[in-house]
Amino acid sequence: MTEKSFKITCPKCNHEFSSDLFEDHVEQHREGLRAEERAKAQQEADRKVAEKVAEVEKKSEIQNKRMLAKAQDISRPLQQKSQEIQGEVQEQQLEDFLKDKFPNDQVQEIKKGAQGSDCILMINSPEEGVIARICFESKNTKEYKKEWEGKLLEDMKRENIDYGVLVTRALPKDFDKDSGQQERPGNIVIAPLDYRILHTIVEGMRKVCLQSWKAKAKTIQKPARNSRSFPTSPPRGRRLLRLGQP
Repeated sequence: MTEKSFKITCPKCNHEFSSDLFEDHVEQHREGLRAEERAKAQQEADRKVAEKVAEVEKKSEIQNKRMLAKAQDISRPLQQKSQEIQGEVQEQQLEDFLKDKFPNDQVQEIKKGAQGSDCILMINSPEEGVIARICFESKNTKEYKKEWEGKLLEDMKRENIDYGVLVTRALPKDFDKDSGQQERPGNIVIAPLDYRILHTIVEGMRKVCLQSWKAKAKTIQKPARNSRSFPTSPPRGRRLLRLGQP
């Protein structure tokens, strides 16, 4: 006990204890309260910091999404333009290929935006000039679309063309890999983007067209050289030559 301390008697149990002990107990209680207040203050500070961090992160997320959306809006036309250019390049390569491999025939280019296929191969005979035509559609996409076949068939019917070739990088699921081509109703042949195979397919078509014209020319009067019609085109339904057939 210190000189200033005194005894305190508990009114309930009459137990006596030093005033120093009482003050120590009170101080401990006060310290506990202060610690509790500090803990609450720290929790409140942590909560505010967490809310601020979450707010900053959310703002950053929203800004990033907006920037990404703007970047996509900017890149989308560029991607579309790139795809269009790739398609035009393939169309031009196809035309150059036909002109190079079949110099005695004519390649009719269909202008961009005009109705119809990409180009038409006009098959010539030494005697009569143009005796048949083959319609070509070129596709350079990752996925094959069945609707291409219907569009090509419509172009063929509109132009009164008996044969059509769909040259495509993406092939249908039922594509005959053994023969290197896939036939469709209406004298349409699906060909891969392989110019060796395409050359063989077009050669076979030309052979069928020329044979049909010669056979028909023996039984009917030959049309005038400058006639705009094509009465000697091979009949629909005639089976196309497969790769490797004579």
